[in-house]
Amino acid sequence: MFAININNPEIEKFISEEFKNDENTLLDKFVEFIRFQKIKKDVEIANLEFDNGDFLDIDSAFLEVTSKYVRN
Repeated sequence: MFAININNPEIEKFISEEFKNDENTLLDKFVEFIRFQKIKKDVEIANLEFDNGDFLDIDSAFLEVTSKYVRN
């Protein structure tokens, strides 16, 4: 189990108003945000690699992306 403490009244108010004690929806949105941040970081790394001339052919890139991000 993992707990997060929020010590910012503005954010606490927003969460309270937005999710109205619906912890499941809050958790789903948090996980979605974390996954998006991971993808964003991976894209930034891929852009740097591309700029350095290190890139994959389209088939390899597609296989890598689908194996990493597509859920079965």
